[in-house]
Amino acid sequence: MNTQQSEIDILKAKIKTLDVALAKQSRTFKRMFYGFGCLFMAGIALAATSMQGVPNVIQAKAFQVVDDEGKVMAALVEGATNGVLTIFNKDGKIVARMDANAAGGLFGINSKDGKRVAGLSAQPDGGLLGINNKDGEIVVGLGSDPDGGGALDIYGKDEAITFKAP
Repeated sequence: MNTQQSEIDILKAKIKTLDVALAKQSRTFKRMFYGFGCLFMAGIALAATSMQGVPNVIQAKAFQVVDDEGKVMAALVEGATNGVLTIFNKDGKIVARMDANAAGGLFGINSKDGKRVAGLSAQPDGGLLGINNKDGEIVVGLGSDPDGGGALDIYGKDEAITFKAP
């Protein structure tokens, strides 16, 4: 019995060694399986991402640029009959505005209070540059006249012309 017992102990030790080796091998295969699975999923995600190219056209009724607090700093919108690009300051006041209108277009620059201080526009007779005072009233107009020449208008109080050339 002594011999039998020692053979049983030897077999138990071998079984234990094989069990440990099998458990280690099983863990290794699990790691490999999960690793290949992750690689496979990453490959699918990468393939799906690379299939998406840059779109030819992006369309929307409006585009807005906002700051970290969500305040609109710039807006590109479709107006009633035209497109409008507006830039705002941190207080929400308009500081610049570009507006496509029936005559061609208007570009205005405003003070920090939101009042227009300068403007460049397309008129039926040609271009017009206007300079306004702090209250938004026009004080100088430089543009083209109906005859195709240049025109300079200087305005006084209540936007009345005080000087005109030609």
